[in-house]
Amino acid sequence: MTPPPRIRPQHVWVNLSTVQHAPAVYPGVLVEWRPVVKGWEALCTWASPDGVVHTGWLPAARLKPASG
Repeated sequence: MTPPPRIRPQHVWVNLSTVQHAPAVYPGVLVEWRPVVKGWEALCTWASPDGVVHTGWLPAARLKPASG
């Protein structure tokens, strides 16, 4: 499925487990999609357990819808 280039913000689970040493899945908000050579990236904002808010482009494979 090809994501649309612009969407309404939606809640997602951001999986950073393979980026960091410990398992890490955080609630986040997906704001926008962009096409890249290897598929799609999503602009997301998420908060880590220590309260730090992060925003960045992530590969689509790292996201799962929060509902369902």
